[in-house]
Amino acid sequence: MKSAFLTLTLATSALLAAEPAKPAPALQSAPSTAKVVDLRVESQTNPTAVNTPLPRFRWRTETEERGWLQKSYHILVASTPELLAQDKGDLWDSGEVSGRLSKFISYAAAPLVTDQTLHWKVRVKNREGKFTAWSMPATATIKLTGPATLPSPLFPPGILPISGFQSSDPVLDKIYKMGAGQLSKISSLRDLSLAGRSAGYHRSLIPHGASLASALQRSVDIAGFYPTTLPSDGSYGSTQSDAGVLYSYAYWWMTGDNAFLDRFWPTINAYSVARTQSDPKATGHGFGVLPADTLPANDPTPPNFVHLTSEAINVRLTQGMCKQASRNGFEMKSLNHRFEALGEHFQANHLNEDGTLKYKSLTAHLLALRCGLLDDEQKIKVGQDLLKLLKAASAESPFSQSPFAAANILPVLTWLGQYDKALAMAKAQDPKALSPLALAAISEWLISLHGGINSELPGFQNLRIQPHFPAQDQMASSKIWFDSPHGRLTTDYSRADGNILFDVTIPPNTIALIQIPLEKGQALTEGGTPVESTFPGFAVANSTATFRCLSGSYKFVISQ
Repeated sequence: MKSAFLTLTLATSALLAAEPAKPAPALQSAPSTAKVVDLRVESQTNPTAVNTPLPRFRWRTETEERGWLQKSYHILVASTPELLAQDKGDLWDSGEVSGRLSKFISYAAAPLVTDQTLHWKVRVKNREGKFTAWSMPATATIKLTGPATLPSPLFPPGILPISGFQSSDPVLDKIYKMGAGQLSKISSLRDLSLAGRSAGYHRSLIPHGASLASALQRSVDIAGFYPTTLPSDGSYGSTQSDAGVLYSYAYWWMTGDNAFLDRFWPTINAYSVARTQSDPKATGHGFGVLPADTLPANDPTPPNFVHLTSEAINVRLTQGMCKQASRNGFEMKSLNHRFEALGEHFQANHLNEDGTLKYKSLTAHLLALRCGLLDDEQKIKVGQDLLKLLKAASAESPFSQSPFAAANILPVLTWLGQYDKALAMAKAQDPKALSPLALAAISEWLISLHGGINSELPGFQNLRIQPHFPAQDQMASSKIWFDSPHGRLTTDYSRADGNILFDVTIPPNTIALIQIPLEKGQALTEGGTPVESTFPGFAVANSTATFRCLSGSYKFVISQ
């Protein structure tokens, strides 16, 4: 993760340096007009049962100002509302702390005790050196009850949505709405892990999703293997008990909860070590007591192919978590060595001489394209064969063939440059015939790849806005919103007078990498001004315009 953060830091410095110089603030300058709102403890508003003596704080900033970034913050925590009103933090006074951090900020004083109520407020300073006014006060009551229990259902229907989708296509609108409503029907750990990111777009993963992530890490057996069920029945298998990696990565990516990853990294890494020890030659031989259930009935793909590719996917995600959580360079070297060993066996045993896949199976091709073991030329060939398989099986919905196919068919097609085919496939579905997992997968694709709402790094403070624009006869318009931890992010797409209109709202204290499709001969403007003259780092490559911008509302127009 260090290289990613270095790249982002350099890009951010260039972005800020390119802005017009602002005058230094006067000694008696007025406070910032921005407001600090939505104060939360352990991501809950005024909670009455916080199950930790060292809770974590979070807030958002609201402002109409473009390019607003937090320079520092100051938290006061008091034992009574009267002391807090006097600006006295007898429990904890953080002092001014530099940085953009506004979530997962740990209480750093004497541990709190059960039934203790804290009163707190916060103010933040902008880049011009102006503090906001103090926020409205908030409260939290400590209730120390030991390990949290796992909610059931995990995402009950009553939880408020944190996103919305509305388009010119009624089928897609219904799929998105049903995707949120049927999250509570996803019960197996396998399907929950495949739908983890979708759940994070529809519902806040804290505290409900955090309970599952923690329960998974506490449930490993003596060998280091994750179970198939919670509570565990003692069984495990390659595609039914890797939720400890898949879901944990999704939870971390959507929340940015580095403390969770730091706490449980030894368990996650131990699982990777246990998988290696169970198959030291990386052949993909049977793992666990359960068969691979990723394949549909009568599929010609051998199980060892599924074991090998699913482990490769696990290793890739574990490598990403290792960059953040590991302090031991040997652990990353071991993961890299394991991935190379899996790749060598894959190349030697599962590909034809021309680089195509040996098995004529939709799920096998999707596994091959997701596992990262193909070179660029092989990806093209396997991708072409995938399209042939889809054409030959056009009468059967790919979302019903296997859980892995349901979760991955749309993003894989999009990454292959087949966005229009993916969109047509989604529109052709009968929402009532789709499983809860398929509904979740399509709704995630609509927000993250059609609408382009994603994160460049875990936690949505550094955003990636990368939309895909359909032909007008496929979809005339769409409006998408997502309440990230830093505020509402929106993308609106429509067409008018032969132009593509794309409006974006980026929340305060965030930085966005914008990547907009731009063909040769097309012009890209924002507010009537060419983007290349107003946004630093603007570049066009591979029919994509790339640049960075700070918070605010933007109106982009793509014209011929």
